[in-house]
Amino acid sequence: MALFYGPGMVVNGRVQVGFQYPPLTLLWVLLGYLLGDVRISYIFAVIISALFSFAICPNKRGLWIVSVLLLSPLTFSVEYLCWTEPLVLLALSATVYAALRKRWRLPVALGLFLATKQYNFLALPFIGYFVHPFQWKGYWKLTGWSLAVAVTTVLPFAVWNFRGLWHDLVLFHLAQPFRQDALSFAVPFPFMLKIGPVLLVAFIAWAIRSGMRNAAMFAAAYGVSLLLFFPTSKQAFANYYFLIAQAFFLAVAAMPGNSINSRGQGSAEVESAGANAAAV
Repeated sequence: MALFYGPGMVVNGRVQVGFQYPPLTLLWVLLGYLLGDVRISYIFAVIISALFSFAICPNKRGLWIVSVLLLSPLTFSVEYLCWTEPLVLLALSATVYAALRKRWRLPVALGLFLATKQYNFLALPFIGYFVHPFQWKGYWKLTGWSLAVAVTTVLPFAVWNFRGLWHDLVLFHLAQPFRQDALSFAVPFPFMLKIGPVLLVAFIAWAIRSGMRNAAMFAAAYGVSLLLFFPTSKQAFANYYFLIAQAFFLAVAAMPGNSINSRGQGSAEVESAGANAAAV
């Protein structure tokens, strides 16, 4: 047990945790549970993510991107093992789609995305990529509304049992031990536990200063952040790499030359959509 759980997390053979994922995950798997297998919910999440990706990039390139998601053996593994990253991918895909086509839905989609997994705090510095032209007022307004949506998904459970929620979502993960079976550079090179955070902070600082600001770069920057965070952490497994790869594919789909913004919209219309972001 000590190999998998931190000190005090197992008492008399019983793991002292209720549900270590955000409440939105619990709500999402309810449909699968009612259908007889919670994994059905994650199959739906993958299918809906594929639909969003193709809607973002409705051409041959988009078809290839969707094919990689639907036919990859890693996708089947993630679904079979009931990892929760398909829900994160669904929310990320919905966020990118909203940024390109449904601007008024962006705060809701982004808020739900932030609420799907604890590590999504890494996306907060890149919210400004959705604000064109960039303005701090627009950034804080979009961030505020998105966080309000995210908090709304957690608040009822916090009121019900804040101590238990804090223990399961935060303390449990902080107490998790270093996993020797992790797919992390820190396994053969323990010093990466210290170097990884430095590289992550350096990348975030560079990305914030970068002039490339759009929905595609949001997905790409999020993917790079995860790529620096997990491979240098105490725990890193296939589900994280699944999400990282799909974030990069989503970024390719949303690139200005490929995405729906380059089809059926004049340049003035695109400029108008960007201006609306600052007013969110």
